[in-house]
Amino acid sequence: MIRARGHVEALAFTLAALVPGVAEGVLRDAVVVDGGADSDAQDLAEAAGAAYVTWDGGGASADNPWRAGVGSVRGPWFLLLSAGEVPGPNWIAAADHFTRSARNDGSALFRDEASGIWGLAGGLVSRLKGRRALTSGMIVPRGAIEQGFADASRIHRLSAGLQRRAG
Repeated sequence: MIRARGHVEALAFTLAALVPGVAEGVLRDAVVVDGGADSDAQDLAEAAGAAYVTWDGGGASADNPWRAGVGSVRGPWFLLLSAGEVPGPNWIAAADHFTRSARNDGSALFRDEASGIWGLAGGLVSRLKGRRALTSGMIVPRGAIEQGFADASRIHRLSAGLQRRAG
């Protein structure tokens, strides 16, 4: 699931980078969640064979844009990305291993972006709350998207990072 945020060039970069995951059978479906009706993003998503869903920030998914796209994907696991991000080297093997071995109990695979004092503070807050907000770079089960968070006690680190392209 990719949040487009109106960045069509960055969206194209992300979609193209996911093709090897489709070829390896790790990814089945793609859905682009966009904050508005962007015809260029919609055209690109459709050309790539991805579903296109708009998220207006309201309704049942007000605090969870990922929830807006959950109904467009058949599989039990979701890779969450923002336009312009691509999984780093070895992501296919890491994702495949995780989804084959993890139980569908709220476990999440996470590539932590934050570092320094803010990363430490965010980690402590999520441990105290027992849950972690869904963010780009996570692989989560359907239930985590439906509830809007991942169980902080079941988060595992991703061995492959994300790379970003401006846009």
